[in-house]
Amino acid sequence: GAFQCLKDGAGDVAFINPLAVPAAEKASYELLCKDGTRAPIDSYKTCHLARVPAHAVVSRKDPELADRIYNK
Repeated sequence: GAFQCLKDGAGDVAFINPLAVPAAEKASYELLCKDGTRAPIDSYKTCHLARVPAHAVVSRKDPELADRIYNK
C-alpha cells in the first residue's frame, strides 16, 4: 500500500491511516500539518492535511489494475 511505497523509497508522501505505522517505525516518519509545521505520527488528531473515509481505495485509471489487486 501507500505506506509500503513510502517505506521503500518509492514515494515522498503517503495518505494513510496513521495507526497503520508500526510503533517501532514511528520515529522515522512525521506528519505534515496544515500550518506548514511537522509533528510526530501520534499527533494525527491535531495535525493533518485532510480527513477522508478510512476505507476508501483510490487508484490510477488502469483497466487491468483492479484484476491484479483482487486476484493477488
